[in-house]
Amino acid sequence: TLICMDVLEHIEPLEIEETVKALASLSNHALIGIANHSDKWRGVQLHLIQQGSLWWESLLSRYYHSISSLYQSKRFFVFEVKS
Repeated sequence: TLICMDVLEHIEPLEIEETVKALASLSNHALIGIANHSDKWRGVQLHLIQQGSLWWESLLSRYYHSISSLYQSKRFFVFEVKS
């Protein structure tokens, strides 16, 4: 099982497809946690992708066949995904 927590929202938007595809190639089962809120350090936005859970589910569904929401709030999502 691959565990990816609080990482994907830091990826450049133009690189997110390639990143999720690479994660899917590493393991057919993953737990993926994604923060969905602004996070600034010294005036620099650290969370480059701020999208709702449906946007993330749509993206993950391109690389995984099964997507289950394990936890969801306005500020954080956790998905279990399987290929």
